[in-house]
Amino acid sequence: MPIFASQRSVNGIFTARFKRGGILPFLTRQVLTRGYVAAGYKDSIPWRNVNNYIFATDTASNLGNILTEDANYTSGAHNRNIGFTWGTGGVGNFTSTSVFNMRNETTYGKTSSMNTAQTVGDSATILAMDTVGNYTFSYQNGNQGAAVFQKFNLTTEVHTSAPGSSFGQGGSGAGAHMSENWGYFWGDGADSDSTYRRKFTFSTETESTPGTSPGFHGQQKGQPAKTGFGYGGNEGTYGTGRYHRKWNYATENTVSTPQKSVWWCGEENFSMSQTHGIMLGHYSEATGGNASALGQVNDIGKFDFATDSGFRLTSTALTGTHTNGAAINGRSSGHGYWRD
Repeated sequence: MPIFASQRSVNGIFTARFKRGGILPFLTRQVLTRGYVAAGYKDSIPWRNVNNYIFATDTASNLGNILTEDANYTSGAHNRNIGFTWGTGGVGNFTSTSVFNMRNETTYGKTSSMNTAQTVGDSATILAMDTVGNYTFSYQNGNQGAAVFQKFNLTTEVHTSAPGSSFGQGGSGAGAHMSENWGYFWGDGADSDSTYRRKFTFSTETESTPGTSPGFHGQQKGQPAKTGFGYGGNEGTYGTGRYHRKWNYATENTVSTPQKSVWWCGEENFSMSQTHGIMLGHYSEATGGNASALGQVNDIGKFDFATDSGFRLTSTALTGTHTNGAAINGRSSGHGYWRD
């Protein structure tokens, strides 16, 4: 199907349309150039620090403590300009949301309407993207007692009432990844108990149960991609995963189990570029892999979607300091973001 007009806007959104009225595919609708990781923790100390990551040069840099509050065991969401981090306020579960500006890389003004209706702990978030490259809504689920979905309007920057409430929890929280049309959640025990796994359809805001699970454990987090596949953890718990579970969104099944870029690991902070998955910090509790150390570490892993292979980058790592001046020498259980 030939393109009759192709013009990339200055803000990273392609405006091309096909002759028969179609739109550009999900992969090329928005060109991603940089990622971020916000919050996380090391040795029970939560961070409000943010690092950025330039995909073209594979370099990370410290943006400082630009979140308004600390957070760990959290997740978040973003539109094309602003990053939102749920459940901030220290160690524990909270309703507060902290925000930062991904364009000028500074603190962003928070309003009370950004806060969640229920407390957030060990959550996971999926993002819905529209046909012109804007992220319009996010849906969050985690270890919140009632375990309901919480919906956030990324255009108005307001949390709204939850559209669903039937996701089970296996004890430690949730992992998730998403494609253009669907998002998938899983918790501990999702392989054997179908109540611990959920498919969420963006267009209808409805839940269903996939026949098998996209991920093994809630602390084996999800790596999204724009290629028709998502990557969950295939085995392990908090820090003992070695392989991804490559999930086909069209057929709803695992097609292969490629090795992670860094192993053994869990509690990962995943971002993504057009062609690669980027892990910005994680937790490791086993030896014999290519992680730089045990515990919460600042390793950056790069996973190639085309070849399903990856490696740990040894020339760059996350940096920064905590509010009390202590160096950030490790980070896990924060959240990863991306933008054009």
